[in-house]
Amino acid sequence: MIEQTAKERILENAVRMFSTKGYHGTSMRELAAASGCSLPTMYYHYKSKNDLFEEIVVNQFLIITDKMNSNLHADMRPEEIYFQVLKSRMELQGFEKEVYKMALKVWLGFDGEGSAREKIMEWEQKRTEANRAIIGKTVTNENLRDDVTEVLINYTENIIKKMILLDEEFDLAKLKRQIDLIFRLGK
Repeated sequence: MIEQTAKERILENAVRMFSTKGYHGTSMRELAAASGCSLPTMYYHYKSKNDLFEEIVVNQFLIITDKMNSNLHADMRPEEIYFQVLKSRMELQGFEKEVYKMALKVWLGFDGEGSAREKIMEWEQKRTEANRAIIGKTVTNENLRDDVTEVLINYTENIIKKMILLDEEFDLAKLKRQIDLIFRLGK
């Protein structure tokens, strides 16, 4: 069995504690104790609680998101891209699901400090532009493209929030039909 480094233990315990107690309810001293390390070791790896929190809700979230999206290709139909996005989020478990859940809470303004939310919102804006480009492959009418983009973003965000935050289960075939319907109506 591979032994975890102090930094890995800190990260894993921080995800667990921030998930249950929230950003403001968790102290660096508690995180150090849960991670089996000293407070100076905590500060050696992370300058502050906010730096540790941002490592999780921004950096780890982006790593997980990039990994999930790595199976998406430019030659895929837009309908298939959106279906695969939802399917990959449905398959999240353990550490990755908790990180995603924390990032959603920050995005919604429920937890954390302002700097983490600002970074998530910057990422969200870039994602919106990427969505327009994906949808533009199928929906050529510019006015309609913006509407379809907004509907699809709202749809996928709603489903993802229910999957991740509420642990709701969804029928993949039904999700696929709904995504196909949005694109058909957008043509």
